[in-house]
Parts: sequence; C-alpha cells; structure tokens
Amino acid sequence: MIADFLARSDGLRGSLCFDPAATFALGDSNGGMFAWSLAQDSRTAPLLAGIAPVIAAPHCDHDRPQAKGTQVPVLSQTGKWDETVSPSELPWPGNPGDKCVTNRDGDMYRYLASHWITTTWAQGVEGCAVDRLTFPTKKYKFKGLSKESTLKCRTWCKGWKAHSVDCAFDGGHDSPEFTMQAALIFFDRHLPKKKRFDCRKIKKKQHCKKTSCAWKKKKCVSGS
Repeated sequence: MIADFLARSDGLRGSLCFDPAATFALGDSNGGMFAWSLAQDSRTAPLLAGIAPVIAAPHCDHDRPQAKGTQVPVLSQTGKWDETVSPSELPWPGNPGDKCVTNRDGDMYRYLASHWITTTWAQGVEGCAVDRLTFPTKKYKFKGLSKESTLKCRTWCKGWKAHSVDCAFDGGHDSPEFTMQAALIFFDRHLPKKKRFDCRKIKKKQHCKKTSCAWKKKKCVSGS
C-alpha cells in the first residue's frame, strides 16, 4: 500500500502541481488506518501536511508517532460505542492507563486507545505538554459543524492549530457528515500562510506598477 501511494504521488507530481505543504490524508475505518500508516512511515510522512483518520486506530504494536524528523498534525475522530475499532474500554472514555483495547465485534483485534495514540503523537512536539497519567486536558473546538454534531475534542496542545487532537462523537462504527466537516476545517487551519509579495524588493517604477504594489515617494510599497 505504501509503495502504491508513492507511485501514485510520483505520477501526480508529473502531471499536476503537487504541494506536500497542502496535501492531507483522510479516511475512515481501514482508510483511516492507512492514513496513520502514511504518517508513521519515513517515506510518505514528508509528503503530508496532516491526517484525519475517522473510526480508525493503529494496531496495538504500532505505538509510535509520526516519522522521525517530520511534523504531521492529526485529528482523530472515533465513535464512543464503536465495537469494530473500539476507542476505549467501556464505558467511554475508559482509563488514562489503557493503552490497547480489544474490539467487541468478535474479531478480537487489538487497537491503540484513541487517547493513547494521540498522546504518543503529541510527545516531544513544541506547544504540547503531555501527561500519561491523565486524559488530554484542553478543549478543542470547531465552528460551523452541522447541528447534528455531537463531536467533543480534547488535546494536549495549545491554540486552534493544535498538533494532535482526540475527538469522540455519540455513535458507533460510522462516519457522520460532521466528521468530514471537522476534518476539512482542521486541514484548513494547517495550511501554510500565504506569502505576501514583498513590494520593497522592486526598485523600478515600471515594474512596480505591474504588480499590486504602489509607487510612492520614489519607492515601491504595499498597495494595501
């Protein structure tokens, strides 16, 4: 799967404008697990600006953060009563010390608890103060979600541009519309700031007038 992603990425770069600073991975269930894997792999993590797995978690033996030397923000969204990829022991949210959870639909797979992997993700990241003895302590909010949203989010990290966010909603193994809305808002928050054109670097009047800058007092300055 990783090799296929790399091959497709190479193909896109050959025909489209492919910007890793504005490329995100979003998926639910197995697709969300793949998003986790992409961010944990040193070959693909540099190609991503963030991930948003829904009703998905890495298997218990994959307790590791984003690939070394990369910073890949994550928004994890899980259903409190999901029996296929259980985010915690019942009743939700379980206990802070619960690292792995056995799913409850009969397959007996072991997944990392949602609070555990998002805490692992935040460790060592500037602006994120982690404590394994408790759950994430800061609230993280979204504006503009549909009225049906029951999404509640928490994080160890400061600000609306938090690096690792753990969310849960009232539901099971499903991806309601508001989970997609939240993912897009999260991605938008992590897009790079648009670089403003530096008018001061233009020295000639005729060149200045061809831009959005303004020529004032024999200098090219910002027109805004």
